[in-house]
Amino acid sequence: MDDSNGLVKKVVKKIHNVVDQFIRVLSIITGYIVGIFMVILFFQVVLRFVFKNPIYGADELVIALMVWSMALGNAIVYWHNEHAVIEFCLQNSPSIVKKIMHHVTNLVVLTTSFVYIPGGLTLFRMQKKLIPLGGLSFSKAYYFALPIVVMGVLLVALSAVKTIEYLILKDDKLMMPSFGEGGVKLD
Repeated sequence: MDDSNGLVKKVVKKIHNVVDQFIRVLSIITGYIVGIFMVILFFQVVLRFVFKNPIYGADELVIALMVWSMALGNAIVYWHNEHAVIEFCLQNSPSIVKKIMHHVTNLVVLTTSFVYIPGGLTLFRMQKKLIPLGGLSFSKAYYFALPIVVMGVLLVALSAVKTIEYLILKDDKLMMPSFGEGGVKLD
């Protein structure tokens, strides 16, 4: 019995490490997306207000990159337990309140994320039929609806992993924010 329990815990920890690596890569990609849209936005502002000659489609490209960065960033923040409001509320709470809130948060994320997926797919089908406007050669479905679907799938998967992981490992450290490189921890 102990051997199978130990094996299950090892598998769960391995899955956690794989998801952690995936989130690291996703963080790097999201960082580049933010950097790219900030550079485009800077040049667009300079070209518009200094040279009175903006780039057609740049504003829409910035919006597309911003929406993608927010959708991916939401999953990253969720995985690292870095919700500012929740963290602030739980900072001085008793252990039982922290546990309850952790599971309630996971349940809320799981429930709402299940809604994002079909809602995003419906929006994608609707927007896919629209003619591209604003300078980009593709439909708004790819940057208004698809990020919602991707975010929903990521959050469902992450929520399931977090819930199963806590139930098997019963490690309270899983509920705490995990400050990675560049993160700031306030005492």
